[in-house]
Amino acid sequence: KTKLHITDLIASSSKNVVSESISTITKDKIRIRYKNAHKIFITFSAMNYADPNMMEYECVLTRAGRKNMVTTSNKYITYYGLKPGKYTFSVNYAESEDEISGSDLSIIITAPWYMSVLAKCIYGLLLLAIIILIRKYMMRKQKAETERACQIKEAQKEKELIQEKMVFMTNVTHEIRTPVSVILILLEKLASDNTVPDNV
Repeated sequence: KTKLHITDLIASSSKNVVSESISTITKDKIRIRYKNAHKIFITFSAMNYADPNMMEYECVLTRAGRKNMVTTSNKYITYYGLKPGKYTFSVNYAESEDEISGSDLSIIITAPWYMSVLAKCIYGLLLLAIIILIRKYMMRKQKAETERACQIKEAQKEKELIQEKMVFMTNVTHEIRTPVSVILILLEKLASDNTVPDNV
């Protein structure tokens, strides 16, 4: 029975610089750094030379239950921009003939430091700290606004009280001045007449 072999994996960075070239013919698991996984080129061979141009391959890349299936007559496949995580690459002969068995390869793309679990925890703590600081700022601002409103209200009440006192004093003064004015007028009249009325 002929086995379909995954022969090589070439990983390139975003600048199309070959970062890792791995012979996978004797491996079932490989690990690649995220910065080197911009482009992943995988080659395979059935080691079967009967009508090689007529053969079609079914390539399946699986991650977290999601499958990406491609059928090709080429003995290679290229993937771009894979995210960090664990993948399983499988290749089989498309017609599923009994004389050829498929092959699997586990590919682990490691996350960069800024996407690691520790980094995500730090991001979460920073976000929580920012939320707490914003809440404290808003509470202080609201407290200051409330105190200012109370001060304005108290100043307005004090102003109104002063105005009420002034009105009261004006009224009292007016009430006092009215009889005094009458008395002064009578006295002036008496002084001018040089007579004293009988009822005085």
